[in-house]
Amino acid sequence: MEAKKSNSDPKLVVVSGPREGQSFVLDERTDVLTLGRQEGNDLQILEAAVSRRHGEIRRRKGEDPDGSAFELVDLESSHGTFVNSVPVHRHQLAHGDFIQVGSTSLLFLSEASLGVASAQPGDSLLARSTVQKEPGEIAALVRRPDAESGIELALLLEIGTAAQELRQARALAERLLELLFERLRAEKGAVLHLAPEQDHPELWCERGRGDLHLSRTVIDEVCRRGVALLWDDVIVDPAMAGAESLRQVEVRSLLAVPMAGRRRLHGVAYFQSGTAGAFGETDLKTAAAAAGIAGLAFDTADVIDDLRAENRRLRGLAIEHDMVGESLAMTQLLSFIERVAPVDSTVLLRGESGTGKELVAHALHSSSPRADGPFVAINCATLSETLLESELFGHERGAFTGAVQRSIGKFEAADGGTLFLDEVGEIPTTVQARLLRVLQERQFQRLGGSRQIEVDVRLIAATHRDLEAAIRDGSFREDLFYRLNVIAFNVPPLRERRADIPLLARHFLRLHGERLGRPGSGLDPDTLRTLTAYDWPGNIRQLSNAIERAVVLGDGDMIRPEDLPDELLERSAGEVPLSDFQNAIAETKKQLLLGALEQTDGNAAAAARQLGLHPNSFRRLMRQLGLKDSGE
Repeated sequence: MEAKKSNSDPKLVVVSGPREGQSFVLDERTDVLTLGRQEGNDLQILEAAVSRRHGEIRRRKGEDPDGSAFELVDLESSHGTFVNSVPVHRHQLAHGDFIQVGSTSLLFLSEASLGVASAQPGDSLLARSTVQKEPGEIAALVRRPDAESGIELALLLEIGTAAQELRQARALAERLLELLFERLRAEKGAVLHLAPEQDHPELWCERGRGDLHLSRTVIDEVCRRGVALLWDDVIVDPAMAGAESLRQVEVRSLLAVPMAGRRRLHGVAYFQSGTAGAFGETDLKTAAAAAGIAGLAFDTADVIDDLRAENRRLRGLAIEHDMVGESLAMTQLLSFIERVAPVDSTVLLRGESGTGKELVAHALHSSSPRADGPFVAINCATLSETLLESELFGHERGAFTGAVQRSIGKFEAADGGTLFLDEVGEIPTTVQARLLRVLQERQFQRLGGSRQIEVDVRLIAATHRDLEAAIRDGSFREDLFYRLNVIAFNVPPLRERRADIPLLARHFLRLHGERLGRPGSGLDPDTLRTLTAYDWPGNIRQLSNAIERAVVLGDGDMIRPEDLPDELLERSAGEVPLSDFQNAIAETKKQLLLGALEQTDGNAAAAARQLGLHPNSFRRLMRQLGLKDSGE
């Protein structure tokens, strides 16, 4: 359903891949646009990494036919669908969204093109210039260059080639100037670029001998009205009587053409000569057509720059910090980050190990006014009391054995930024008292020091422990708890956000595949069902490890259930149909366990020793295989 061109309807543009350069208009007749490998899809992409029916772009029911009315739906594809580098199942499309299907990249554009204003009637210098071309005439020259009128088709071909090869706007401007300067009898030439937020264009590049003398009047008229202008003798033209600066420097011929795309006007190509009649009408047509082609390429460069900036922003939050998911639990977490990040209040993140509490802390920091400051993290459970105190507050030389030089602590290192205390529930009570004083007074002394050091730090703490129970048994200070528990959030375990497991699995598959040199693998539907059925006691960290293992051990282009760790297959038995091979493995394990129990008269600990297993592992296997533990 490759549609006609339109400046107002939403559009899908293929920016890379086998069908690069094609576009699809989503007009009022479009309810669904299908993507996939098999014949019959509206956008057929012949790649192994693209499923037969990979995805759809659908109009949302009851919505008006504008850009916000469309959503992208992944049809349980094997390799996943990504929007702005984040795997998605269902995503409402917004202007500028960057879609990736296999190696094909698509750009969704919902905004109408800005265009260039037509010349308006009025008694201006345009009406009296030697030659002028209206915006409509320039557009016609770009679409249908007239060889009989003398336009150099070879030049336009070179401009078109440069537009395809050069993706940086400034490089394209320099190439346009170089090619036009070779064709025109100009002494001096320049390209001036007009940024969206600017009122006047700025000089980007120039060529030729002598000084460049720009007429602000001419440039402003070209930018304001999108008209190409030519004066063959500035001195005798009454329309230029006010251009005294040009007369004084003896500029005789002047040519200025707009670089206009469909989205907006990007600037002016400007040429001058001290010889009268240096430029003719054919030169004007050629320069206008070439600048028009460049203007369309500048549209693309703008979009690419916007996408790069947006991808950097999204990678800073979504990819680097693995903030992937569309479930209700994930939506609530992202909403929490959005509300809490701008303030400086202390945050306590609670939840099981492996749920990504440090990633949440990093996202809070990255989205806060402190984002340009340091983010410093320390795991309080891995250090002894003395080392932890030194790591937090620093020490002076000679403060303890081995302190051969002064060292600053994490609080000083995090000044102006965020300090993340992971496993804060494991801090010894003596260090808890000192931490409490720092939170109350915002100052401290290094170990072995006497000078008070003030710091400006936002504190984020995390724990998997039940701190209320720790307060009751005396291992955690109640007053410190209340200092930390200003704003608390329970980061959900993975089993409570099962809808995100396929997205996370595809995310880790992509990351580990690229890192290990095995990109392009997909996830078999049975694999996805197995992953989703498992409870993931190790949460996101365990899922990442399972996918990495499968990438290393898998020997095909698809990750299959047998590539996953055994505990996943055992836990999912009965919930997900297993292959004969998987069933045989589970049955063999079951018989080994039953045989050992029979020989030990049902003593699980003795049976575990007989099989060389830890008793806890033995009981876990029994539960996974659906066997009753007689000791329970």
